[in-house]
Amino acid sequence: MLIPRSQGREVSQPNLQQHTPITGLQEMGRSIGGAMNAHEEKLREQEAQQKQIALYHDKINEQEAKVKLDDVMTSEMSEQVTLVKNDVSNGVYNAQKGGETLKKWSDERYKQLEETVPLHAREQFKSYWDESISRQSTDLLPLQLRADAQKSAQLVDRAFDIATRYEEKAGEEYLEIYLAKPIKPHEISWLLMVVFHRP
Repeated sequence: MLIPRSQGREVSQPNLQQHTPITGLQEMGRSIGGAMNAHEEKLREQEAQQKQIALYHDKINEQEAKVKLDDVMTSEMSEQVTLVKNDVSNGVYNAQKGGETLKKWSDERYKQLEETVPLHAREQFKSYWDESISRQSTDLLPLQLRADAQKSAQLVDRAFDIATRYEEKAGEEYLEIYLAKPIKPHEISWLLMVVFHRP
């Protein structure tokens, strides 16, 4: 009887899993990466904070410049407008000349103030200033019309006095010249009342 040859002792081999060993270099890389991310985040926060501070600074400068403009507009400009309106009302010059006078003063005064206005807001504030002057200028024409009407009435009144020194027909013809002056329709009845119904 044959004895089978021994195949040797069979030992089961363990199923080994492949693991990448964590080396000191990998740990250092992770640490550096984390530090860089934290640094970038800190930089982003600083940039955002700087932007907020810059915006706040610009806002304060704009408010300061507007207060200066408003101060001048409610004092010096108001005084200048009053002077010009008085001159137009008194017939010293007409509305066009009054507007030119205001614009000249406005341009010169704003040029003095412009240096105090932040560069980024100069166009906006110049429009704000010009709009105010423009609104004031539109009030001059009615004042001129009133001044012209008063002057016309005074001329007719004086002409009436002169006309009474002529014979009746000649006096009427003389007075007619002044009544024929171009005046607004609504002024005619008022002028006639002044001339023919004087106290």
